[in-house]
Amino acid sequence: MPVSIFRHLLKSMRHVIFVLVSAAALYATPQLRLSTATVGPVNIAVGQSGPIQTVQTSNIGTGTLALNASTNVPWINASIQSSNILIALNTKSLAAGVFTGLVTVTATGAIDAPQTISVTVQMGGGVPGAITLYLPPGGSATQAFNASPTLTDSVVQPAGGLRLSVATTFAGSFMASGSYQVTATAPASITPETSYTGAIDVTSSGFAPDVKNVPVTLNVTAMPIAVLQQSSVQFNVGQGAATVDKWIQLTNAGLGTLTVSGATVSSGASWLTASAAPITAVDAQCPGAESGVNNNAGFAACVYLSANPSGLSPGAYTATVTIASNAKNSPLTVPVTMNVEAVGAPYSYFQGVVDNALFETGAAVAPGELVIVQGEQFTTGAAASAQAYPLITSMGGATVYVNGVPAPIDYVSASSVVNPGGQITFQMPYNVPPGQATVRVDRNDNGTVQTGNTISVQVANIEPKLLQFPFLGTDYAIATFTDFVTFPIPTTAGVPSRPAKPGDILIFYGIGFGQTVPAATEGIAVPAAASVGASSMTFGGGSFFGVGNTTATPGYCGLTPGSVGLYQVNVTVPAGTPSGNAVPVFLTIGAAVSNSVAIAVQ
Repeated sequence: MPVSIFRHLLKSMRHVIFVLVSAAALYATPQLRLSTATVGPVNIAVGQSGPIQTVQTSNIGTGTLALNASTNVPWINASIQSSNILIALNTKSLAAGVFTGLVTVTATGAIDAPQTISVTVQMGGGVPGAITLYLPPGGSATQAFNASPTLTDSVVQPAGGLRLSVATTFAGSFMASGSYQVTATAPASITPETSYTGAIDVTSSGFAPDVKNVPVTLNVTAMPIAVLQQSSVQFNVGQGAATVDKWIQLTNAGLGTLTVSGATVSSGASWLTASAAPITAVDAQCPGAESGVNNNAGFAACVYLSANPSGLSPGAYTATVTIASNAKNSPLTVPVTMNVEAVGAPYSYFQGVVDNALFETGAAVAPGELVIVQGEQFTTGAAASAQAYPLITSMGGATVYVNGVPAPIDYVSASSVVNPGGQITFQMPYNVPPGQATVRVDRNDNGTVQTGNTISVQVANIEPKLLQFPFLGTDYAIATFTDFVTFPIPTTAGVPSRPAKPGDILIFYGIGFGQTVPAATEGIAVPAAASVGASSMTFGGGSFFGVGNTTATPGYCGLTPGSVGLYQVNVTVPAGTPSGNAVPVFLTIGAAVSNSVAIAVQ
């Protein structure tokens, strides 16, 4: 998760949680929709071609869709037949393994075009030849795979009281495959630093190559177990652009404290550098990573990657990053790809406008909200952020248009950790009416304007989201006591924290609360209090309507003075609030209900 909108608030408490966004607007009559954005995984025997796949298109606008389809790999051929995309899988030359390609569907002049279809094939099937898992005493570990939806199996249980199971979770697109999860659990009394063996015997399948015996090795350890949050990294960047950065986040699924000692790049990849600096506090680019804290709480470490496309011709460049640590399963390897693209117009992803708190794809946003637009070639320069208010409407050469009007920009970057390209953080103008809005990003290259595509986003008057961060496996509120430093979370060494109690005043932060009284203007910091409508805060209960809920009326609910797009709720924890390390809390403004976040209460 990138880090930004909270810097106005969190400078004083040395917590910055930033996220990037971008958007723009323009009107077009046709509007593209696809029946699916994914095909597969399709199981195909080695040496064979797969069956033709069909994706339907529709026009939810007016006028006519002028469709075209292209692919980025030679084993996929895409053609248009009426309103359908026919996808031929010419896979005879592919070796055993998993392969993914993209079909790009364009429609000239249409909103929400282009869109991509991800096509995945499993040559030789998806049942792995062997499985290796790491788990602590009293813990568990899982691994998923995709295979025929008609697969049946039996399990050979390991010794030592370990339990091994296989469960079906859900079917893949087109019912081409089923998703299976292998789970191993270990008793707390088991001897660590020991390996145990079991097996999964696939006895029948609708795809013959899946029928096999799969040995399973279970490594029980009291050491840290490193888990990659990004199993691969991809940079999509324009030719000649500035260096772009991403990071790999790691968590600890084992015991003890995970320490990353280094990261090296495979030889010959001079365009990529990797580093793993020690984390001494909450890391601005890797939220949740702590030092001196039980690092099972959040991200235990980060490895930072910098890719430099300078001097490289368009094409795909690959490398491998090897991460060394004190984990039992060290070292880990991460494949990295940099796609250098010919310089072209900015490209905003379909459904690429998301809120700057929960990042919910396809969800509505509110006027005045800080939002993100995700895409590619937004800027050819280094990442840039606003240095003062009022916010400007052009940054790094990028301009975001909402319904054809420039919007204030807070941050722009050609790179993001959550997608192959970059993102822009901008503020949704307060005068955008409810319903569908259009967003477009243009880029000015020394006086030459490159016009981007147009995408849509739904806008509602109010869409409250309380800011949250992952800690101890829970989404805790970004909230403080009135000292603006101490967090109402379980008391944690190295972090100013303590549980709240009834009568304490807490300050919660959020976005999407809508227009205020007096009215705010986008891009301009509010000088003083600016309140929203009637609101209430509910504490406790297992759900929004859980037994034991208590409700309080905030002393203040509105924009944070001195900020843009950041709201706060000042509320007293009411009597009767249940105690616990993760008590749910949610906000109601009128009929709009926020997400639920947790606080600790004693």
